[in-house]
Amino acid sequence: MRYCLVPLAFLIISSHTSYALSKLNREMLVKVFSGRCGSEKNGFKGSGFLFHDKEQTYIITSEHVVIHSQKKFCHVARNDTFGDIKTELIAADWGYGLTLLKVAKHIKSSAISKRDLFAKDATSGKVTTWGFPFGAERLVSDPYGRLLLAQSKRNFIPLAAYMTEIIEAHGEFGMSGGAVTKNSDGTLVGLLSHQYISKVPGKPATVEEWRKSHQAVENHLLIIPNDIIRSWLSLIIDKKTSPAIRRQPVAQVSAKKVTVLSGGLCFIEDRSQVKPISNEVGGG
Repeated sequence: MRYCLVPLAFLIISSHTSYALSKLNREMLVKVFSGRCGSEKNGFKGSGFLFHDKEQTYIITSEHVVIHSQKKFCHVARNDTFGDIKTELIAADWGYGLTLLKVAKHIKSSAISKRDLFAKDATSGKVTTWGFPFGAERLVSDPYGRLLLAQSKRNFIPLAAYMTEIIEAHGEFGMSGGAVTKNSDGTLVGLLSHQYISKVPGKPATVEEWRKSHQAVENHLLIIPNDIIRSWLSLIIDKKTSPAIRRQPVAQVSAKKVTVLSGGLCFIEDRSQVKPISNEVGGG
């Protein structure tokens, strides 16, 4: 028997090595397509990031970029360097807001290792956002972002203890799963989520999702930090753990109310009971 309950929802990324996202290794950034095999029509699109672990290449992206099934659905990445990259879905986890894809054939490139990629979180400084807007095939970046709040509780990702807030940087539909890097040394700060802080003068700030098309006063973006990504990858790659919470593919494709599965339980996402989050900036 399955029981339907009501929960919440989603996540950024980072590195301690002095690694610069230079023109030479832009090849690490990819556009991600997920949909019915043989057709990209009505499929999902987002951004992602290549890395390797031992002799295997992976792509990390946001959970909502990919349909949570390998049956009848294909997941392909693409960039100017490698063209189409066939992948296999390893894990898509609504609980952590992350998806891991395994590249069918190991790519010997400048992609850095899992060990060096995910280090301690950044706490301040200027940042650059990277990604592929929905209607664009070319990578875009914006170096004018600023890290506002390193550990923010203002998010809907149930198993993420916190996310990181950045302001004054460009982010739009299709850039979910893209990289955020520190301007000072090029190290990774996190992955762009699809959530953002919506601010209307005279009203409490609220967490919104790009799919809702709310108009924000400024781009106030949420990213999934390194600590959370590193912990999740350890569970999925090293310990071979199954995703904590996954979406029901049929509900995803039909764009119905989000239905997620965890073990034998069925959860239905109901935001009607969620009150606006109005934490003061700096208050966590």
